[in-house]
Amino acid sequence: VASVGTAFPNEQAKTLTRLNCEISFAYDNDTAGQNAALRAMAAVRSLGVGVKVVDVPEGKDPDEFIRLNGADCFHALVANAMSLLDFEIKMACQNSDWSQLEGKVSVVSRVIPVLATIDNAIEINEQISRLAQKLSIDEQAIRTELRKFLAKSRQKDKIVNLGKNINTISYAKQPMPAVFWAERYLIRLMCEDPSVIP
Repeated sequence: VASVGTAFPNEQAKTLTRLNCEISFAYDNDTAGQNAALRAMAAVRSLGVGVKVVDVPEGKDPDEFIRLNGADCFHALVANAMSLLDFEIKMACQNSDWSQLEGKVSVVSRVIPVLATIDNAIEINEQISRLAQKLSIDEQAIRTELRKFLAKSRQKDKIVNLGKNINTISYAKQPMPAVFWAERYLIRLMCEDPSVIP
């Protein structure tokens, strides 16, 4: 279905949610289209429905992409639609030099509000781990920023509904990777027997 222009009022969101189907947004791949996609997804997610976004490559709009590549290629894009968080991370990374400190801060501050909407601790842990790895930063820093955001948030009803009170929110500690334990074992061996160092 097509919305008229980039506006996506709550009435349209409510109509779509009644269809009980998966919703993927495919707006133009320019700044206006990306911002429209974010607004539309936020409207639908506020109704408790999972949403995805179709990433149309090369700055094309869906119509232009289909004319050039055919409907099958477009269906493949739809099948590989990204989650809202993945889309937000992609956009934040595109608009920031995340090899620098300021860029890392910018990406995290843009992603935190989306992380705060996730009500599954396992998914939150996975997403934080992936983001920390991508930006080469400590997971705990992202968790701290998320806690601060939840504490400042004035959306008390949403936080309470998700059980995300700042006093009760907790995250499972990620297991250390095997390479960490292997390195510790090698260091211990070298301390116990210096002849193995070479």
